[in-house]
Amino acid sequence: AFNQRSINFNNLSFGSMFNGLGDYNIDSGEPLARNNFSYPDLAVGGNYSLNINRTLAFYVGAAYNHILGPNASFYKDPNIETNTLSRRVTLHGASQVVLTERTTLLPRLLFMRQGPLMQLNGGSNLRYVLNHNDGTSIYMGAYGRGVTFQDNAVGLDAIIPMLGLEFNKVLLGFSYDVNLGTFRTPIARNAFEFSIIYLGDYENETILCPQF
Repeated sequence: AFNQRSINFNNLSFGSMFNGLGDYNIDSGEPLARNNFSYPDLAVGGNYSLNINRTLAFYVGAAYNHILGPNASFYKDPNIETNTLSRRVTLHGASQVVLTERTTLLPRLLFMRQGPLMQLNGGSNLRYVLNHNDGTSIYMGAYGRGVTFQDNAVGLDAIIPMLGLEFNKVLLGFSYDVNLGTFRTPIARNAFEFSIIYLGDYENETILCPQF
């Protein structure tokens, strides 16, 4: 990727300084940064799927972002704190385990680390087919979210129950983040989320595209 950032300084306003004689007519002399710069950003990733048989499949993937560690700050002065993008590692895995003719277990795992910060999401959905003819199914499951806290300790931040309904190749989901209190502040509370996922078809059965 190639990024470009700019700021319009024409709309900034600063108060003048007191001249010591009863007037405010000295320019504030704000040390403005460069107002236009660009930088490249490089990332790489991949995904691998394996179907062991008709009842068991695995999907694993990895990504590495900000390989070049670009400086995304308007300031170039070494004495001023910069905004270097820390390199980010993402690992994810999933499985599809057919338990019965109507029931499928769908475990999921997601790990992300960037600089000193870490997040780990893990859990599973259970899919139950209501109608084999049109694929109507219901989903239920739960996940946990572990994070790195401010003191660099790792702990469980939230649990996330989930419900879903699949029909006509569309999955409607509802999840609710139950915050466990560690980050309970005016800007970090329990939250709900709706999702819409389209489950597409594939024409060549020898090349199976995994569904996430």
